[in-house]
Amino acid sequence: MWVYKSRTYLFVSLGTCITSLILGGIFYFCGSLQQTIATILISIVVRTNCTIN
Repeated sequence: MWVYKSRTYLFVSLGTCITSLILGGIFYFCGSLQQTIATILISIVVRTNCTIN
């Protein structure tokens, strides 16, 4: 059974879903990358402070 009366509804809903998946993947990857970079920078700063003292 065809749920949508017009194909426009189908394309809009599919486009919204695909866009949200793509944007969610980008933000998830960037968030993971930022956390990794922050962890590396913190460990470098801690090691540098330990060797200076």
